[in-house]
Amino acid sequence: MKLLLTFFLLCFGIGTIAILFFGNILLNNIWTILATVSLILAVVLTYFAKLSVKIDELTKKIDEVNTVILEDNANDIDDLSSE
Repeated sequence: MKLLLTFFLLCFGIGTIAILFFGNILLNNIWTILATVSLILAVVLTYFAKLSVKIDELTKKIDEVNTVILEDNANDIDDLSSE
């Protein structure tokens, strides 16, 4: 939730700056449009940020599994060579 709020405020700020430059082109109820667009962008950015964290966690798990497999294979090779 904290990440969502951070992205929402960031998008809202960027949108506010855009309104200052392009406000005369946009529609009448600009604050509603800005809040809606900011919310949508914040949700999308939050999704991608959480997805990135999940990918990092899965990468760590895969590395751990590969390490265990390599150790087991090394032990098997040692067992075969000692026989």
